[in-house]
Amino acid sequence: MSLIDRENACREFISDVLGVERLDKETPLIEQLHDGILLIELINGVEKDIIPKYNTSKFPFMNIERAYLFVKACKKLGVPEYELFSPDQLCERPNPKSVFITIESLKRNALGGKKKEEEERKRKEEEERLKKEEEERKRKEEEERLKKEEEERKRKEEEERKRKEEEERLKKEEEEEEEERLKKEEEEEKKKEEEERKRKEEEERLKKEEEERKRKEEEERLKKEEEKKK
Repeated sequence: MSLIDRENACREFISDVLGVERLDKETPLIEQLHDGILLIELINGVEKDIIPKYNTSKFPFMNIERAYLFVKACKKLGVPEYELFSPDQLCERPNPKSVFITIESLKRNALGGKKKEEEERKRKEEEERLKKEEEERKRKEEEERLKKEEEERKRKEEEERKRKEEEERLKKEEEEEEEERLKKEEEEEKKKEEEERKRKEEEERLKKEEEERKRKEEEERLKKEEEKKK
């Protein structure tokens, strides 16, 4: 890759992170990176506040300090040692190729890391989604099982209730039949008693009538005998 291609790739990366207005199209990129401020803005855009505090004064030694902070942060984000420029290659003996290689590596490693993090996040989200779906499926299955058990329990209770009602009905019918039978027996007994009573009364009446007849006959006989004697 030519130096121009590398510079254009770095410009595109910086514009993507910080916005196109942050770069001057006419000024060579290495000159805009010289004081290290743009590099710190870039890496803080890639990884928020990885360099939380830094001095923005224009003293040359602060340029070295900012370049050092940038390189140190690049290491944290996975840029390998052999792709890092040294601070003097930016501030004292500018080496655009070394600086551009570091920026390209930052893009590749940091954003690649972010991509992996995003993929891991999505993987975990998918696992969590599947886990929740499985839990929801199991919950619904358990609800359905409990619902069926409850329906079965109610069905059995209803069957038991009907069975008891039927038993109660049959028992009541038997009791009513028995009561009716006893009632009839009692009526029959009373009827027989009444008939017996009437029979005895009739016997008694006939007996009295017979006695009365005999008494009268005897009286009549005695009366006739008495008359004959006279």
